[in-house]
Order: sequence, then structure tokens, then C-alpha cells
Amino acid sequence: MKAVHYKSKVKEINLTPRVSRRLLGQAPEDISDLESLLDDNDRLRNVDVPERKVIIDATTGVWRGKKQHTGYLAEIPVPKCVSTPLTLASIGTTIWELGELETGEQRKKYWSGRGCMFRHPYPIGYKASKLAFDEVYTMTISKGETGPEFTVECERSGKVFKGATPTAPWTEACKRSKSQGTRVSGPLFYGFSDAITMKLLEEMEGYEEASRPEPVEEEEEDTSNDTKTS
Repeated sequence: MKAVHYKSKVKEINLTPRVSRRLLGQAPEDISDLESLLDDNDRLRNVDVPERKVIIDATTGVWRGKKQHTGYLAEIPVPKCVSTPLTLASIGTTIWELGELETGEQRKKYWSGRGCMFRHPYPIGYKASKLAFDEVYTMTISKGETGPEFTVECERSGKVFKGATPTAPWTEACKRSKSQGTRVSGPLFYGFSDAITMKLLEEMEGYEEASRPEPVEEEEEDTSNDTKTS
């Protein structure tokens, strides 16, 4: 099945330089409204101008999520209807399968840490691919003994790298490649830094159940082995 390419729409700004009317031998315009003199960049710097709104059309919506590093709420245009397989234009990662969410007692272990841009679940059975270090790599997430297991496999050589975080196998893959010393981000390469992926995860079956906090069991005080000291 062929993957569909998705990317966010970017507002285009006209950067054509303005020619002075005085240099053209024309009379200056009578402008009384100073607001009309501000270009797009000036408006962003002016404290009295309200925050720029996200412009969407009938085919796009807005995904909202808090960035973990800054705490700021991000508003990012995304397609209203997306499905796999698809290729993320932001990073070139192709998502083939989303997998399933862990909703059992160990569900808390299948969520991202603070090192990721957004907080999100790690679906079991997730499969994606990406071109990196002049090779095509396949990425998967499986259920391990103590939590998710991340696997990165080089399609040409068949070399497999595994780890308990998305970055761990990618770091090993980088060390074995010709691009040693390159900084890698597992969450980014897996596609978890893209708002389109976040939208797909939030629309998965069982997302609300997977998001519920695990109940805290109260431990009964054990006094059977208490010893009295004098």
C-alpha cells in the first residue's frame, strides 16, 4: 500500500521590497492609521496586537497539545481526516501501522517520558520506516517484560538494534553507520514529534482508558516483625 504524504500548511508572506513613492516622483500617501504601516513582522513584535490566530480551511483542523519542555500550548494545523499508511513531511518518517494501546495494569509504563516533545502513549505493534545514514530503517514497538521494547532494523544489512527507549536503538544504529557523531532523537525519528502522529494516537481505540492514572494501592502496616527497644 502506498503511503500518503502529509504536511502542515504554512502562511506565505510577501517579501517583495516596497519602492518609495518619493523616488517614483509621486506624492506621499496621506496615512493617518499607524496600524496600516506595520508589516507582518512588526505586528508580531507589537505588544498591543492580539496573538495571531491559526488559519484553517474545510480540510484542516487544529491539534492542541502542551510542549513538555516549555509548558506552552501548541496549536498546529493538521488534516481533519488522516489514516495509515502515511509519510510525515516534517521528518520523512512513514507510519505503516499504529498498533494497539496498552490499557492494562502496566499502561503507565507505555507512555513517553519528559524527554519527548509531547506526552503520548507508545502503541504496541507500531511500525514505521525512515531513510537515515543512507540506509532505510524499520522501526517497531513491541511488548517487553518490563515495558515497551523499541527495535530499529536496517533493511539492507538486516542488523537489529533494540532498547528500552526510542533513542537507544537509534544511537546504536548511528554508531554502526558512516555518520558516527551525528545527534539522533528517537522520538523524532519514530514520528512522535509531529502533530499528525499525536492526532492519530489520540483517535485510537482505548486512548481514554490508556490515559487513566493507575490506582494507588495502600499498603497495610506490618507490625508482625516489630521489636520493642528499651
